[in-house]
Amino acid sequence: VVHHAVNRSGKTVEPEFAAIYGQALVATRSSLFPMRRIYRHRNLWHLFRRISGSSRGDVVECGCAAGLSFVELCLTFGKSHSQWAGEGFHVFDSFEGLSEPAAEDLNLGETGEEAALIAANLVRGSFAVPFDVVRESVHRIFPKAQLHRGWIPDIFAAQPERTYRFVHLD
Repeated sequence: VVHHAVNRSGKTVEPEFAAIYGQALVATRSSLFPMRRIYRHRNLWHLFRRISGSSRGDVVECGCAAGLSFVELCLTFGKSHSQWAGEGFHVFDSFEGLSEPAAEDLNLGETGEEAALIAANLVRGSFAVPFDVVRESVHRIFPKAQLHRGWIPDIFAAQPERTYRFVHLD
């Protein structure tokens, strides 16, 4: 489990976040690698903590792969809300991976190694994790969190009016 992380440039993460990140890695059976991913997740954690005291509106993750960042959000909220079981937290995902990339998806303005990495991941089906796998990981800890299966534009169109306090587009 990750308790404290430091990269070659001397960046660190807070022990409180490192503990949540480690718990989420274990819960979702996610790999620790690539190590640089931890800093993106730490930024998400900082943003989420700004609103986590609010009770107005739902928390949503759009696109979840194995559910790592969603479980991090749930763990963070759960630390200050005992007996909370996932109410008001939602995942919207196809559970089929990415759709076929369109031309605008491939023209991100990046060059060199970063562009090659992005292009390699923008393939139909990338990041697919079966619904049952994600449901098991999430519901083992947060049984009342809701997972919505389908393509995000279609799912949103079918949702009743909701108020959102935090939406993570992963």
